Amino acid sequence: MNNHTVLDNVSHRTLKVDPKLSAEYGDNVNSICIYVTELLDIQAEYPVLFQKNKNTGSFILCAMLGFKENENLFLDKDSPLGWAGEYIPALLNKGPFLIGFQDQTAEGGNEKEAIIHIDTNNPRIKSDLGESIFLEHGGNSKYLTSVASSLNLIHDGIEKTAIMINEYQKLELIQPLNIDIVFDNNEKHIISGYYTLDAEKLASLSGDNLFQLNQKGFLSSAYQITTSMRNIKKLINIKNKKN
Repeated sequence: MNNHTVLDNVSHRTLKVDPKLSAEYGDNVNSICIYVTELLDIQAEYPVLFQKNKNTGSFILCAMLGFKENENLFLDKDSPLGWAGEYIPALLNKGPFLIGFQDQTAEGGNEKEAIIHIDTNNPRIKSDLGESIFLEHGGNSKYLTSVASSLNLIHDGIEKTAIMINEYQKLELIQPLNIDIVFDNNEKHIISGYYTLDAEKLASLSGDNLFQLNQKGFLSSAYQITTSMRNIKKLINIKNKKN
């Protein structure tokens, strides 16, 4: 059971966190939700696609990490961080931390302030192994600074990503993706359940629609998403090497 509590440098002064990604911690996922705030880094390494939320039916943005359930081709037990890629998606890099909100009284009214929480029941939490959260004589460790950066990307990206997806839907740019693959060992696989942007429809948008997308900051994101499709070939090559 989770136990989320506000992170503070007194109660959690001696806590350590194992930052290494592994199947043991549930990181063996074949896709991970991502945000437009990290898209520039993500699109350089991973296929960026859309999936439908099973509960709401709405689209989410995701990075494809494997071809079948519980397959994350970027997990690497020989790497210090357990990851073979250059950039670790924010949801994976944040570890046992999350953004929580506290009511703060300001100028006679109440407002919610985003602050870091920690799940103290998370199996990554250690007493004598891993990365320190705080420095011995006070201050945040480099590890916590990295985590805070990921949490900011998530916090700032949630609403912006939803708005971006809505703009793409209004222009009917999102389409189902189906790709037949035959790996070197003759194993066959069909990529399904994902959606992508229709590159041809994107290219044929009117000047006004292109201008509006660009004004909202989502035109460059659309090109990044379509360009990232070349990383499917990269994923296939990784899979072939592991087979």
